Amino acid sequence: MRQGRFKTAGNGYHACYHLISRVVDKAFVFGEREKKQFCSLLHEYAQFCGIEILTFSLLSNHFHLLVKVPSPPQTPISDDELIAKLNSLTTGKTSTAIFADNLRCLRAQGRDEDAQALRDSVLYRLYDISEFMKSLKQRYTQWHNRLHDRQGTLWEGRFTSIIVDDSPQTLATVAAYIDLNAVRANLVEDPKDYPWCSFHLATTGDTKARLGIQWMVTGGKEMEPEQQDQAIAKYRMHLYGKGGRGEGRRIDRKKVLEVIDAGGEVSELDYLMVRVGYMSRGVFVGVKRFVEERFAEFRYAFSKKRKTGARRMRGLEGGWLYSARELKRKALS
Repeated sequence: MRQGRFKTAGNGYHACYHLISRVVDKAFVFGEREKKQFCSLLHEYAQFCGIEILTFSLLSNHFHLLVKVPSPPQTPISDDELIAKLNSLTTGKTSTAIFADNLRCLRAQGRDEDAQALRDSVLYRLYDISEFMKSLKQRYTQWHNRLHDRQGTLWEGRFTSIIVDDSPQTLATVAAYIDLNAVRANLVEDPKDYPWCSFHLATTGDTKARLGIQWMVTGGKEMEPEQQDQAIAKYRMHLYGKGGRGEGRRIDRKKVLEVIDAGGEVSELDYLMVRVGYMSRGVFVGVKRFVEERFAEFRYAFSKKRKTGARRMRGLEGGWLYSARELKRKALS
């Protein structure tokens, strides 16, 4: 039986996830036109579902997202707000009009229980990573298949979701791993030069990308517009390595792996420049206390013999980052 997806209540206000999905057979299907359409749909469905994108990277055959999922509001959204959400989608206008007419008719007849059942047929799609990813991937597949006169699935199995500690240090580290995807793939030497990642967008003034970085760096604190530059600069320092060892710095991946395989540790920048299996298979990622809390929350999914949840990620200088899995194969590659 397939293990259910881990979805946490987080801190009671929001939860953060690293989401990954790959194209079937690892085919390189995303060209410029495809990437532009995917990004448009990404933001469309994030807004509809109430999910905030902290950072993302879209490559030719897969994508990474770091998202914040707020808890549903204590005061349910109104009928008009729900209809407005549906109208924000670029397809389904006819079905939305039918939904709106039916909902208003039920209200006029005093059939509030039936009206709520109708509302629930839409509300379950909000504030949920599974529904968000399902809508995004299905909608993009429909567009892609029409464009390329193809049929069938486009995506490889289920998407991967990792629950991420919402501390600024952890979020910035996972975000840097995502923003460095194109550098690891040798597409660019500097992440700011890759147009399909949040860091590039933030450096070119994109409001949503800048707000995502601001939230990560400050832990959600409100900032004046002029202070956003400080948040971007702080994240930039983190992305290029604490101490600023130079943009576009090339890293000898083989040498990094040799040091780690020998039992040594490397700097955070060097660590993030190799493929870190913990980031996609670690289940939970964060400081030790966070991983232990999530382990307790999902205790039923682990062996009864297991006593603790946190497993230190091998090879990272300082040893502060943990996951729920102690990977034996392809921990780093």
